[in-house]
Amino acid sequence: MARLPYVSMTLKNPAHPAKSARIRFFVDSGTPISVAPGQVLTKIGLRPSGTQKFDLVDGSEIERPVGQAVFVYRGQERVSPIIFGEEGDSTVLGKATLASFGLALNPLRGELVKLPA
Repeated sequence: MARLPYVSMTLKNPAHPAKSARIRFFVDSGTPISVAPGQVLTKIGLRPSGTQKFDLVDGSEIERPVGQAVFVYRGQERVSPIIFGEEGDSTVLGKATLASFGLALNPLRGELVKLPA
């Protein structure tokens, strides 16, 4: 049986790279944009660049602030969009961030694999 796909990554403020936070994400390749706790993002000095509406599985719609963060994974850094999550929101690594690293989720093994170039 596959283990749940969690991965830890460091998020950095693109304008002030010394400001960072280590976050444990649930990997969900069906989620378009990664979600992290808004309080953590604000603490490292990230500011939203706007808001965006999202449709949830149950058919409801939410609106959340969005911005950009530097994601660090295994020594590589990539800039990717990030949703400023609110209390009760899950912390999720989405497909935009996975794609920026050239990674995909192997759902049978619950692990990240490198995509062929």
